[in-house]
Amino acid sequence: MCRIVSMMILCPLRGRNLTNITNSSADNKNNSSMDTVVTTPYAVSVVTFSCRRPRNLVRIVDLRRRSNAGRHDTTSSNLGVDYRTNFSVCVPPIFGNFDTVSDLVEFVEVNRVLGAEKFQLYSESVGPRTTVCLREYVRRGIVDVQPWTLPSDIADVIYYRGQILAINDCLYRMMYRTKYLVIQDLDEFVVPMRSESWQSMLDSIANHTRTDSDRIASYNFRSRFFPINLSNKFNLTSGGNEVERRFKTLSVTKAGARLFSIAERSKVMARPERVVIWHVHLMLNSSLVRGEDKNVQVDPRYGQLFHYKRGISVATTTAIYRMNVFESRILRRLHASAAAICLTNDYLFP
Repeated sequence: MCRIVSMMILCPLRGRNLTNITNSSADNKNNSSMDTVVTTPYAVSVVTFSCRRPRNLVRIVDLRRRSNAGRHDTTSSNLGVDYRTNFSVCVPPIFGNFDTVSDLVEFVEVNRVLGAEKFQLYSESVGPRTTVCLREYVRRGIVDVQPWTLPSDIADVIYYRGQILAINDCLYRMMYRTKYLVIQDLDEFVVPMRSESWQSMLDSIANHTRTDSDRIASYNFRSRFFPINLSNKFNLTSGGNEVERRFKTLSVTKAGARLFSIAERSKVMARPERVVIWHVHLMLNSSLVRGEDKNVQVDPRYGQLFHYKRGISVATTTAIYRMNVFESRILRRLHASAAAICLTNDYLFP
């Protein structure tokens, strides 16, 4: 069967038509200097042949300017970005009428404990309970929901509901708004193995690799399965209730002994403005904006991707209790504001 895939068209904004040259000297007899000002065009057109007459118009948005309102210098070499957040999380299209509120709350609150401040969720179809929970998080400015509706003749044949397209939409949507972006599914968590937050983890990785953190464009984390259909001992205090017991990160300690290679099932945390194209499981060197930047393959002693997956079996297991370090902080979050409202279904709005 023929499948449809996403395509990214790169259009370098170069050429004489982009340059305005003005004479800055009032007296031509003196040593006149010429100021070259590179301007951003209003739009580009996508055509199949270079000489073909344009029949479409794609508006150009200078992403640098939206986070630098009021700044006079927005050139890339002197760009001082005022990030709205330090860490943001993007979730590719959610489909299948997803309606497990506890999974949604766990994803948001555990990531907030680790360092996330903002979430971008792409939603194709969610159930009624998830809808009102998302509305609560949106109302509080924690989550933004991007509706994801594909044409009916494409939805069933494009790879994974247009996952790659959504990922790169999120890359450019969050560019110059957040310093770091991590893209992962609702059952995945980037877990610091020696630190208590994402920021301290990145600092440790930079020290370990002896690399200037400003030269690290992306961090690639190796993945490990946590089969949640296995019998697990709950790691909760005696006061834990049934809602809390549903939280995978607080109960599942048996993991697959195998740690996937960096080329399999990895997920990435990256600086958005340093990346041209974001791939699902790995950041390619050819995708970096600056040639001197690096893609770091994170030593699993410093950080791993915990993937809590249903319906799988693993050959051998090992006990991993790393999430116990964050348990008290997670439990506090579950009894606060939006999380508690979603879990108890005690909404204040119609």
